[in-house]
Amino acid sequence: MKNIKIFRKEGGFYFEALKDNGFYVRGDFKNDIAVFLENVSKFIESVESKEEVKKRIIDNHFKKALDGDVSLDDLKEAVLFVSKWSVNKDYKSGDLVSYGGRIYKALKDNKSSYETLPAIDDGSLWQKLDADNKKYELYNHEKRYKKGEGCSFNGKNYQLIVDSLEGESPFASPASWKEV
Repeated sequence: MKNIKIFRKEGGFYFEALKDNGFYVRGDFKNDIAVFLENVSKFIESVESKEEVKKRIIDNHFKKALDGDVSLDDLKEAVLFVSKWSVNKDYKSGDLVSYGGRIYKALKDNKSSYETLPAIDDGSLWQKLDADNKKYELYNHEKRYKKGEGCSFNGKNYQLIVDSLEGESPFASPASWKEV
């Protein structure tokens, strides 16, 4: 714990603390101050800030989404907590952002600009998490795709709708692919 402030209030005490992980927590403590001070470190570390709760929800839902083990409704709940993409911001690999009503995951560290919008990225900086909660790999012209398999191409996700196809991207053969 980096910093703590304790205030007396009717029926107990109020505290504000800066945790070692950089999150602020606030709360009430109704017991004797001596008991509180004796256990202050354990108590404060056990309290989650709003930001920690938000991060836990995002991490849990999107981990399940990437594993294909979450419903669309659960994913929509987590979307409420994802920060909107903004220009001139440093993003780290693994950061999640919302842009244009979709969720994107940063594939590598980058500084955002209008040239690196998630929606127009070629898949080198951002990975779109689609509505079916699937993770699509970048299109591979040497792979033989089977009906129902998908790929990511020019920042969009596609699913093959013909029996099989090799060497023809969604751009080259748009009738064989549908955007998902």
